[in-house]
Amino acid sequence: MRHACMVVAAVAATLATACKKDAAGPVGPLNGHWQGAGSGFTLDYTLKDDDSGLSGGGTVYGPAISGGTIAFDAVGNRTNSSFTLRLTAPSKLAVDETGTLVNDTTTNITLNGSGFVNYTMALYRKN
Repeated sequence: MRHACMVVAAVAATLATACKKDAAGPVGPLNGHWQGAGSGFTLDYTLKDDDSGLSGGGTVYGPAISGGTIAFDAVGNRTNSSFTLRLTAPSKLAVDETGTLVNDTTTNITLNGSGFVNYTMALYRKN
């Protein structure tokens, strides 16, 4: 009987740690801070990945960016490991991002719009 209780406790502990949660409930694999370097710029954003979709914001900055730094909002959707985002900033053309979650720390993305044409790069999770 004692052995059975230990097995049940071990299974319960495993299930409790298998699902990431924040104050609002379960979160998806894109939840968090992401950053990647392109040619003359850095893309840096934080996403919330939950049942309502993807949302967040960040900045793009560097010598290739007119004005040096642009803050933007991000909204999109994720289906399994594929996702789409629309990056919008006041008085700027929107950028559409499509991507794939490669693993827990890497995404491969393609940017289109506002000067980007099928521009590919990788983003990495930051702590």
